[in-house]
Amino acid sequence: MSSDSCPICEMDAEGVNLSSGVEVECPRCGVYRVTYSLHDMLSGEYLEDERHILSGLARFASDREEPLRLHTQNVEQLIAEATPPTTPDERADFFLRVLAKRADPQTSIMVVDCDNDMSLCYSPSREDFEGILEDLETRGFVQTDDDGDEREVKLTVAGWRAAKGEEARTTPKPQAFVAMSFSRDDILEQAYEQAFRPALRRCGYRVFRSAKPHPDKTIDAEILEEIGKSAIMLADLTEHRPAVLFEAGYARGLGRKVIYTCHRQDHDECCLDIKHYWREPWDEDDLDSLADRLVEYMQEHGLEAKPE
Repeated sequence: MSSDSCPICEMDAEGVNLSSGVEVECPRCGVYRVTYSLHDMLSGEYLEDERHILSGLARFASDREEPLRLHTQNVEQLIAEATPPTTPDERADFFLRVLAKRADPQTSIMVVDCDNDMSLCYSPSREDFEGILEDLETRGFVQTDDDGDEREVKLTVAGWRAAKGEEARTTPKPQAFVAMSFSRDDILEQAYEQAFRPALRRCGYRVFRSAKPHPDKTIDAEILEEIGKSAIMLADLTEHRPAVLFEAGYARGLGRKVIYTCHRQDHDECCLDIKHYWREPWDEDDLDSLADRLVEYMQEHGLEAKPE
């Protein structure tokens, strides 16, 4: 057996060369066989957008001790006939049922490897999988011991009930909208990832931020719709972007509570129209404490999420 990379997910894997192909043993996809011709095709961009589906199919077949035998004539049909969960909420519900089947019945615990076990709910990325674990914990269905690569995930009583269908759907978390500049990507992205999003999530919100920067004069209908769907907004005034001010004003016009933040170097230059509003100053050296301060502010002002 030789070390190689898995042709499906590119994780480090072991492979045995057979007469008709390779038997692969991958920590994410399990054990499966793949012909040489398909192995070569998968080394390129073939089925690039469906690899996570193929990974999940291979993993579940391997766990049933029925390894897939993949070749060019059957791989596309396998994917086409599969019915995997396709959205994050579907993947979360799916993985909850997987946990109920695989957790130790005495302790309610399953040890989850975030790199390897994302295939158990057909997650396309580790980020998506970690979001699923966080969502299940926010909904009160699981408890996790830490945020490392390998975690003990414990099903709660509510989680057992939900997995067994006694609670088919839970009330979705309210949404929080984050309005901010994109120009200082290194600093502002740090603030979003280390403070804004964690603080809002800790207070029970799912977080929406437009995926790409938009010019100041092209705030499209999707953005306005998402603001309308949001229960609260966090508006970061760093760089005083007109688009951010417009979005904050639009949210206030809809009766939404807006929390303002601003980098210290821009804090004293805010426009007169909003200078009388509370603004939380921050810089890149205190992002962890910024998250704590935002949580404390929301708790003190009754802004924690309430189920929709």
